[in-house]
Amino acid sequence: MKNWNDYKFAFSILTPYSLQLENKVTTTTNNYEINILQNLSVDDLWMGISLAQVFESPLNKANKSSWGVSLYAVKHSETSTTNINFDRKTAPSAGQPDLLMATQIETLDSY
Repeated sequence: MKNWNDYKFAFSILTPYSLQLENKVTTTTNNYEINILQNLSVDDLWMGISLAQVFESPLNKANKSSWGVSLYAVKHSETSTTNINFDRKTAPSAGQPDLLMATQIETLDSY
């Protein structure tokens, strides 16, 4: 039976990518100023453990190699937010309704 000196253990933490984007677009019409604000955030985190067994070459005892296995747990998160704001530049004319609109769209994904 092999003893524990023939095995190697390792722990690893990886962040393959992390991305954050922010964007603002402004457009103007005769009555409104329209602002669109967009935010996007994407993150990954990988945590793993590895176990490898060291063995010697049967032809050359000084030549050591190993084989092993690694297991990773992955946490992925993604957030996207879009805000659309309509700001009236002028007061409404008599008899016209004062309509101000604001919309927010938010998406959260995590797996």
